[in-house]
This record gives sequence, C-alpha cells and structure tokens, in this order.
Amino acid sequence: VAGKTKSDRREPRPHQRAALKDWEIKGRRGLLEHATGSGKTFTALCAIRESLTQGETPLIIVPSRDLLTQWKKELETSLQDLSPIILECDGSYPKWKLYLTSFSKPCNGKHIILSTIQTASTPTFVNKISDGEHIFFVADEVHRYGSSTYRNVFSINSGPRLGLSATPKRYNDAEG
Repeated sequence: VAGKTKSDRREPRPHQRAALKDWEIKGRRGLLEHATGSGKTFTALCAIRESLTQGETPLIIVPSRDLLTQWKKELETSLQDLSPIILECDGSYPKWKLYLTSFSKPCNGKHIILSTIQTASTPTFVNKISDGEHIFFVADEVHRYGSSTYRNVFSINSGPRLGLSATPKRYNDAEG
C-alpha cells in the first residue's frame, strides 16, 4: 500500500514515481514491468489521474470480467475527487455499443472507458471508438494480448500508451 498524505490520498512510492518519470521521458509510451504486488495498478492510476486533468480519455483494457470489476472499484475510490464517468464495455453491459462513439470523443468531462480485451478487440469496438491523440491507452496484463484476435486492440490510434505486466515475455512466442 502506498503512503498517505495529510489529505488522506495515497501518494506513489519512490519506485512508482521513478517508473512514471521514466515513462514520461520516453514520450508517455512504454511498458511498466514490476513484480506482482509492487503497485502497478496504483502507478497506472497516478498516470490516469494526470491524464484526466489534461483532458484525455483513458481507455483501460483488462483480461477478465473479475479485473474489470476490480479496476472499476479502484477508479471510483482513487479518483472520486475527480468524479469521472466510467463506461464499462463487456458482454455483461451490451449498451456500451450505443455510447462508445460519443463517450470516446474529446470532451471537457472526465470520461474513462473500461473494457475487457474480449470486447475491445472486436471489430465493433475498434470501429466505434473515436480514437486519436486524446485517448490514453492502458493495457493491464498486456502479456496476454499477443493472440491474433486480441492484437486487434492495438490498431486503436491513441496518444499515450502504458502496458502493465509482471511477466511481459511470452514463453515460445517472440512475436506475441
């Protein structure tokens, strides 16, 4: 658990601050490779907070429904002072198809798109998202997205990109 300030908001630890600084130096594109339990999610939340204050729309991709639920709780708790509106995109929430295009356009509000890879890699999702430099692409457990189907998600045009993984190298799959 990261330290807390007097305002009771968690602050990044030194290794998390260093990772964010390095990512910024590299043009806000890269992979955060940290061990399980080292705070990858919180580090990404710090970047997402900054992204929202810059008017960007974070697009967070996760590998499972369980992680989608966990991420939503983390976003609501960690960013409650910003009051972001979260669009969940998953088979359990089919109405995302009605809102994704308008929700992902550049706007003055604080919008976050949270999707499973199973949904985000579909042609429907890729074609409906209003992609561009305003999209901050975050891929949790990015090492799972090397299949020919899941790779479709990387065709989404975005500004900043941040991949999260404790194990980014896929055994016997140099291409993936």
